Amino acid sequence: MTAKQFILEKEPRTDVERIACLAFYLTNYADKPHFKTLDLSRLNTEAAQPKFSNAAVSVENATKMGYLVPA
Repeated sequence: MTAKQFILEKEPRTDVERIACLAFYLTNYADKPHFKTLDLSRLNTEAAQPKFSNAAVSVENATKMGYLVPA
């Protein structure tokens, strides 16, 4: 499954949900359990999704909501 197919299937509504979906994809489908914000941004582009206005803030918000955990 490609990142684009995965995102289209999950239908995230917010940037935080999209970050969580991309992180899940990296961890479970790309075998990359550790990643940086830049990795998420690149995968977002690969999935043909709209650019994040500020990816770092989206990642921080996803972390605050419990979707991501810093390593």
